Amino acid sequence: MRLEIKEVNGVVTFSIDGEGLSADAALWSYDTPNKFSDEMWQDIHNLFNGETGEIQFEGSQEAFNQFSRQFPSNLTNLNIKFIDSKTEQSLRYETELKQWFDQLLATDVLTEQQKENAKARFKEAANNVFVVNVLARVSAGKSTLINALLGQKLMPSNNNAETAKITQIIDNDSTDGFTAIALDDNHNQMYRVDHLSPQKMDELNDDNNVASVQLTGDIPFAKSIDYALELVDTPGPDNVMNKDHHLQFDKLITRQNKNGFKPVVIYVIPADGIGTDSTDDLLNVITKESRADYQESARNRFVFVISKMDTVKPKNVIETLDNAKEYLMKKGIEQPVVIPVSAELALNIRRNDISEDDDEYEELEFKVHKQNKHAEFHFDELAMTNGVSESEPTYDDDMLKALQHSGIVTLESQIRTYINEFAAPARLSRLDSLTDHILSEMVDPTKLVGSMTTVQTELNQVQQDFEDAKENLDDETKVLQEKRLADFKNVKEEIQQLVADSKSQVSLVISESFKYFHPTTNAQRSRKLTEINHKLLGVIIQSARDLEVELKKIGEAHNFILPDVDEITETTKALLQQGLNQSSNLTMVEDEAVDDDNAQKTIAAITSYCAAFEDDFTSLLQTNLLRRLKQTKHNLAEQIQELTDTQRQQQGVVDGLVQKRDSLVTQLKKLKIVNNLRDSKPSLKESVEA
Repeated sequence: MRLEIKEVNGVVTFSIDGEGLSADAALWSYDTPNKFSDEMWQDIHNLFNGETGEIQFEGSQEAFNQFSRQFPSNLTNLNIKFIDSKTEQSLRYETELKQWFDQLLATDVLTEQQKENAKARFKEAANNVFVVNVLARVSAGKSTLINALLGQKLMPSNNNAETAKITQIIDNDSTDGFTAIALDDNHNQMYRVDHLSPQKMDELNDDNNVASVQLTGDIPFAKSIDYALELVDTPGPDNVMNKDHHLQFDKLITRQNKNGFKPVVIYVIPADGIGTDSTDDLLNVITKESRADYQESARNRFVFVISKMDTVKPKNVIETLDNAKEYLMKKGIEQPVVIPVSAELALNIRRNDISEDDDEYEELEFKVHKQNKHAEFHFDELAMTNGVSESEPTYDDDMLKALQHSGIVTLESQIRTYINEFAAPARLSRLDSLTDHILSEMVDPTKLVGSMTTVQTELNQVQQDFEDAKENLDDETKVLQEKRLADFKNVKEEIQQLVADSKSQVSLVISESFKYFHPTTNAQRSRKLTEINHKLLGVIIQSARDLEVELKKIGEAHNFILPDVDEITETTKALLQQGLNQSSNLTMVEDEAVDDDNAQKTIAAITSYCAAFEDDFTSLLQTNLLRRLKQTKHNLAEQIQELTDTQRQQQGVVDGLVQKRDSLVTQLKKLKIVNNLRDSKPSLKESVEA
């Protein structure tokens, strides 16, 4: 069974497996966090009746702290799951914003280069790597503290060893053990070590050719953080192996990460080193930075761990912590976060390589007993966290109690709380600002609506100009077509006149030929006349073909619909054939024969006439009709060129308006898309305050 408790703005509701409780259920009396009490837990115990189950609490961190503070240690059958509503809302907003950003990239308002640039900027802004820098003077217990956070001995921490390399420890829950990459001064990989052991880590630390080390593995306490945590172990500024480390110290405190976050800084001060000169210059940098960053979160990102507190006598613990706080405030650090820690005890409790048969285990049991026995060693209760850390569960197991009292759990809680309370909202704010900026780069938001109105007005005018220009173009085209038709009509009339003239000439030839022939003309003379008629027919046909060639030239040049030139040829052929038939049907009558001399004269006269007709007909084509056709062709070409130039100019106007119209349509489309994107962009304020 799962009991679901949801708190929204101080109002608490209950349900079981998604179903609301009955109206008379006892739990309804605890409808606000300030009503949470031991009685409530008794009612919860009765509800589960000893069976195993889960309690899912969704709400604010503060409400959950009140809820879990009275958690009875005997309810071992129940597993409590906390869902931070602020974190859930942040994740929901980030998901919605990512979907919105994908919609932006799917539009055509950005070029491919702009899209790539926007994606790179979004990726950088969404970077969730969060850095925690651990700083200390030599032998302050820094490496032991990091080992306690890792739950295993890994960093060099014996009395003779000191951290000589900047070591990045990047959280990756999916790895088995730790992997190390050795880097040179230029951050190039030198070699890789899988399944890193403390001995191998010592070798990396002692290798003078190695400038820094990058580790990847599981950082146990980072599992509930929505960030990829990166712990950085740094050589102290007084490290003798590398004199340049002090130059990097300021950067480790002040430098922003790529995602815009300044790191959490854990400054480790040994209990016996409070107020010494060796810490002054380091604290001066921290003081300067905390004052420069005046926000409340600046104080909480600096955590002062007082290490080796288990070496202090119980009666001196409170005095030691008061001295630490007074010293830090004297240095100008207001409301410092001070957490006393016994890192060695926490590390040994978390190690899984100490057998109960070992003498070391006996010693551990003694220290655990001491830690639990003396209230002065309950460092979790003595920590000064400014009220931002998570509530901590109560344990019955002596080892877990001692781990809690060691202060290491409080330190981890402080880091998680800072990230969830301050870093997550900062990342969302950065993403929100970035996407607003990308929209502003497209169109000035203050001018968006005005730009849309202006472009729409201009587009309407261009559309009207386009319609007017198109109408003018249509008029010019119509004039040109009418001119072509008129000129064609003139040419056609001339051709028709030519046909009529041909008919007249042929009729004249045939009628004249009968003057010289008597029906009784002999066959020889009849054949001669037939030959003349054939010749005359050939002349007419050839001339008609020449005319057809000229007409086609004009038609091809000016897109004419050609007249039926075959009409000329066929009409002429038919007319001549009629005369030919008449001459071929002459009757041969011997008794009325014409003398040969007269016949010869007659044939000669007809031949001469036909020759003259051929010349006249050819002259008619060349000097009259063809000349006029050529002149018409020339005049027509000039007129067509003039009309074509006008038409081309008008077409240019139309094309220009079309191009401008298309540009305005694209611009208006872009403005509308940007406006829609702006309207549909998820609201950070509404999402977080929902």
